[in-house]
Amino acid sequence: MFEEKRTHARSPISIPLKCTCFLKGDEHRTFSIESISLNVSDSGISFYSDLNLTDCRKVEIRGTSFTEQPRTGRIMWCRLLQDIGIYRVGVSFKHEDLEMAPLEEEPVCLS
Repeated sequence: MFEEKRTHARSPISIPLKCTCFLKGDEHRTFSIESISLNVSDSGISFYSDLNLTDCRKVEIRGTSFTEQPRTGRIMWCRLLQDIGIYRVGVSFKHEDLEMAPLEEEPVCLS
């Protein structure tokens, strides 16, 4: 069962964003997706993705409305929405979650 660990309450905000993903094992390999946010807070964001992003070590989020500067975060979970065939992704912006040391827990992909 998925346990809720949010630090700040998220506001339901639907805005366009660009997510640059840095792959595990090779921080120089990246790819980007465009998406729509589902909710945003000071400590994280949730958005939709056509791809499973659990292979991303960290992400950089750029949004048109919620920040002028990109926010760096870590994928905490990625859930397949089987009825529509896309993923819902949760990202933490908390500093302790951004450490680049090996993770004790890998991001969870829930189906």
